[in-house]
Amino acid sequence: MTRPATRSTLATRCAAIALALTPAFPLCAEPPASPADDEIVVTGQRDREEAIHDFIETVTVEANGQMATFRVPVCPMSFGLPADYNEVVATRIREVASAAGVPLAEAGCDPNLVVIVADDSRDFFHAFRRDRPTLFHALELSEIKDVQKAEGPVRAWQVQLRGSDGRPARWVRFQVGGSMSPPRQMLDGVTPSRIQKGTRRDLSITFVVFDLAATDGLTLTQIADHAAMRTLARTEPADARAPSILALFNEDGPHPDSLTTWDAAYLKALYATNNTVAASQQQSNMARLIGKALGPEEAD
Repeated sequence: MTRPATRSTLATRCAAIALALTPAFPLCAEPPASPADDEIVVTGQRDREEAIHDFIETVTVEANGQMATFRVPVCPMSFGLPADYNEVVATRIREVASAAGVPLAEAGCDPNLVVIVADDSRDFFHAFRRDRPTLFHALELSEIKDVQKAEGPVRAWQVQLRGSDGRPARWVRFQVGGSMSPPRQMLDGVTPSRIQKGTRRDLSITFVVFDLAATDGLTLTQIADHAAMRTLARTEPADARAPSILALFNEDGPHPDSLTTWDAAYLKALYATNNTVAASQQQSNMARLIGKALGPEEAD
């Protein structure tokens, strides 16, 4: 990808824009030496299911035992690249979201899925949190620390807690000794059942920030698709052997040219399943849908 003509002020320009915003991956296994025909089918099916479950576990980041999704229309916007490049990135994310069944906002909407290319993603994160702390109150302290400590050239953060009926949480603070605790979210009148939790994790606004240097040589599709997988779901960089655009920045290849069939199946299954249940239950439901979407050849 051709880089912008000027770079030194990208972090500053991105910050100004953003501040205005409200183990080994077993893809296949060696067959037994001399299995009977029925054993081949059983072993193959088991390996297939294990590969799918391993993929889900490899890329997923849970939030207190649940998975997070957008339930409000998504409005992607990109900053830090030339204007026409930003438009290509945002449009591509819309295409990925639409294919996954994610609700989309109309043109002219207020952005709630934000892609930023900055000189340094770590510096940008620190500056953004300092200047707009209210946008981080929905994150647990451990989640903030995870973003701060993250290795690699990309940082993503998001999440908002809601009741399982969609009711937003309220902000509360507690007296601890002689000082007040940081604001925390609390839900009133929510009674969880044995099957359904009392909360669900909604993505209300998500950010992904790329180091400028890391985008050198990438296509806009690669940037947009990696961003889509980091913002439409709570995911993390994948093992280099995982068939995912999330492996894009691993030093050991392969480096996918775009969203893979596994990625597309993951997103579609995520948005087709219920996220008011425990992550383990939702992931089991997702695995069945992913298996159907991939078919025997892709999943084996």
